Amino acid sequence: MQIILPFSLNYKFSLVSAFHFREKDQIKMPEAKSNSILFGKSCHSLKSIKEAEDEGLDYVFFSPIFATPTHPKAKGIGLDMLTKACTSTQMKVFALGGINENNYQKCLDAGASGVAAISMFKK
Repeated sequence: MQIILPFSLNYKFSLVSAFHFREKDQIKMPEAKSNSILFGKSCHSLKSIKEAEDEGLDYVFFSPIFATPTHPKAKGIGLDMLTKACTSTQMKVFALGGINENNYQKCLDAGASGVAAISMFKK
């Protein structure tokens, strides 16, 4: 199981830094982009993923896959939409939202490069 920590990713077998942005942030990528720094953003639609790819980002957090107690008004978009997201881009797509020990493997099976979770690690 791959776990994403804020601003750090276990990527290509080494710990690298990452800048993570909100979905609506307008991003200007640096001209000399370092291979040791990743750039990503949160996305909630296929359109947003396309925009992130056009901006030259390395990864997206796609959410919420399932209903989640941390955002009780947000409805989960489901595994079918996660599959579409993963097949719509060359970027790494990480599943977020309602991920737990009972469903994380389904996200990986749907094509996610990994999962990010909060409540899965809370008691």
